Amino acid sequence: MIILSENKGRYIFNDFFKAWVFNTDLQYSFKDTSSACRSVSVKCAMKVFYKHVANVQPLVNPDLGMPSVTSLEELRLPLHIYQCIKAVLEKSTRLLPPSGRKFGEWEIGLLDLESA
Repeated sequence: MIILSENKGRYIFNDFFKAWVFNTDLQYSFKDTSSACRSVSVKCAMKVFYKHVANVQPLVNPDLGMPSVTSLEELRLPLHIYQCIKAVLEKSTRLLPPSGRKFGEWEIGLLDLESA
């Protein structure tokens, strides 16, 4: 489980996926088609920018004497957890309006948060 509070961070997952937790306190509404009354529901989520990276080693371990351009934390996850996070982010990206799916070279996705 990844637990985040106010901190936003940039993470490398399993050598080929880079994620930037941009907003940990996002609320969004959607039309709930699963209920009989088809009401509008609200969910809390994290806004995550992500991209696939062919080789993250220069980012994680820059050449000696070269400053790192970004502050990254490397997370080694079991492959099935990484695949689940990736699938959820990609699915949520497709649900966003086209103008809200990208920021520069980053894809944008949402990870729903469960209420404690």
